[in-house]
Amino acid sequence: MRFAYEQIRSLIREGPVAAGTLLESRLVDELGAGRNAVRAALRRLTDEGLLARSPKRGTAQTRRILQCRVDDVLPGVTGNDGPVTIHRLGHEVHTGIGPLRIDYGRLPAAVLLVEQLAVLAGEPIYRRLICIPHDEPEEACGGEQISATITATSADTDMASDLQIPLGQPLILRRLVHTDRDGAVRQVSFTHFRGDRVAIVDGTR
Repeated sequence: MRFAYEQIRSLIREGPVAAGTLLESRLVDELGAGRNAVRAALRRLTDEGLLARSPKRGTAQTRRILQCRVDDVLPGVTGNDGPVTIHRLGHEVHTGIGPLRIDYGRLPAAVLLVEQLAVLAGEPIYRRLICIPHDEPEEACGGEQISATITATSADTDMASDLQIPLGQPLILRRLVHTDRDGAVRQVSFTHFRGDRVAIVDGTR
């Protein structure tokens, strides 16, 4: 079942899936998998909300998986599903944030923290925290080089509430560090993506 599940999920990720592609008999032939394995895979993808199944209408794709380049600052702002809407959850100035010394080296006197929530087709898909030196304009802190770190994590209470997912659901955490031509850090961001709605693809510049 795992092989069939991964292959069908890949079709959805590359989507949209053409009509007729998700017929059980066709998938059995094209994937070389058993009918029970294909049926179980379709059932699981239906449970995940990516497919809908009906005795009369068959199987159809209901949601897309947003493909995000690893260095894309605001993934999906334009896309095949319609634009991702960015909502600002809050912003505040902090001083003496110890953990940011890892990224900034010499910590700025004050750091502006901006929190954003991305919504696609009425469904939250990621939350982003941006850390910017407060003495520079927000729009001027992009930097020229971007390095990315991807890790797996799970939703805590706040994240589960914002993303409307169960507590403990898998998330993809991406940290982006923007530096200027002299190597000085201009911006650090932490984005928590829903693991069931977003795929990270290569594309670091």
